[in-house]
Amino acid sequence: MTGTTRYESATGERAGTLAAEPDTGFWLRAGVPGSPATPRSVVAAETTARSISSYEPLVIPGLLQSAAYARELFRCSLFTPEQQEVRVAYRLSRQELLHKSGRPHAEFFVHERALRNMVGDSRVMQEQSMHLFLAAAHGECVVRVVPRAVRSFAVMDSFSLYEYPAQPSAIYAESMSGGVFVDEPHQVALYRKVLERLRDRALSPEVTRTLLARLADA
Repeated sequence: MTGTTRYESATGERAGTLAAEPDTGFWLRAGVPGSPATPRSVVAAETTARSISSYEPLVIPGLLQSAAYARELFRCSLFTPEQQEVRVAYRLSRQELLHKSGRPHAEFFVHERALRNMVGDSRVMQEQSMHLFLAAAHGECVVRVVPRAVRSFAVMDSFSLYEYPAQPSAIYAESMSGGVFVDEPHQVALYRKVLERLRDRALSPEVTRTLLARLADA
């Protein structure tokens, strides 16, 4: 669901402290116990971009996850319950980006497999589908589902394209082994071609909202 996120004050203060830490300029850094799962460089990319175009083949994008869905994802990790809650709070705080004035144009391509993969139970998945529907219906972003029939995109790793007013565009590509930023123009151009194919083959925003509403009511 959309709206203000509530969480325990101690967890919130810790998440806020982590989010406010200065960035040292490295694209990626090794994880440390208790730190957020998302590198600070990714958060910096999100908050300074003019537009974001993202593709996720297996899970719902972090910027669009409901609290229950995110919590279930972290519950499958080796983090302690306290560390899990820090990560959930931090992930939800990132979503304020989509609600503020002057927000970037955000376009999310989500493979249908991500909607069908059971995370938690059916109630968690229904809530997540409604969360996606509301985000798309309120105009906060564009959400388009890539049908399972589009097999060429079924196993591709996730990535995001960040475009800026006065700096080169950059790609953040993520896999099981980690993530990396790419800003070499030739490589960025290849990902742009993938996005064009996605725009051609994904369900329209209207049909996507119909599908999400049906899944939320299933």
